[in-house]
Amino acid sequence: IEETYRPPDFLRDGNPIYPQRASKVKEILKMKHFQTGDFKGKMITIFAAHDVAVWPPVLFNYLDLVKKRKGHLLDDYYRFYLVENATHGPPMSVEESFRTVSFSPMIGRALDYLIEWVERNIAPPPSTKAELSSENSLIMPHTAAERRGIQPIITKITADGQTGVAKVPLCKPVKFNGIAEAPVGNIIKYEWYCQDLRDFYHEVRLKEPKVKVNTPYTYTFQQPGKYFAVLRVTSDLGGNPNILGGGQRNLARIRVIVKS
Repeated sequence: IEETYRPPDFLRDGNPIYPQRASKVKEILKMKHFQTGDFKGKMITIFAAHDVAVWPPVLFNYLDLVKKRKGHLLDDYYRFYLVENATHGPPMSVEESFRTVSFSPMIGRALDYLIEWVERNIAPPPSTKAELSSENSLIMPHTAAERRGIQPIITKITADGQTGVAKVPLCKPVKFNGIAEAPVGNIIKYEWYCQDLRDFYHEVRLKEPKVKVNTPYTYTFQQPGKYFAVLRVTSDLGGNPNILGGGQRNLARIRVIVKS
């Protein structure tokens, strides 16, 4: 294993708290590989931040190797972009599409960037800024200016001004809102959705796309219960509000408790 390899804490020396797998499986989990980080030309890596099969240390292990090879010339050869709320594959249903986002649009955009970088020497946007905690959890800044990359970010989501878990009245209008930012391009569309309520859906294609937008929506709950309201935003480099599948997406949820 490379000297720069960062294993998860639960695989390090010491007495384990939890039952351990057989040693052969443990070696597999250590993700032995023979990558060098040495390549010619230019490269862009796309990484799903919530991938259940490829953990965040995999990205950072490779990034360490590339840094070791390229040194201060890293930005002349390499970019990596994280896709928040993306898993190992694209959403397979409408319901899943409001719990996770697809990384496919970012792959398409990255290919465009790579062609411009190689053929016209136009550098792509800076890599996503992220780091690992002491327990190898992925930590990303909460604003577009700090996180960078190319995916839009929802910095705040509220229901009647409340964050996290909102307690709202029954049969009275509830004001939802979110703040979304784009590190590149503009926000072109936002949608509100709740899987348990068919009439809870609101889509707005912005006539004047902007870097930072508010996303207001008002809904009246007719039944008490616990709900998850989802805000999904889409950005586009060219600011085209009619783009169909190529925009960069992200989402956020807020838990809503409706009392009778």
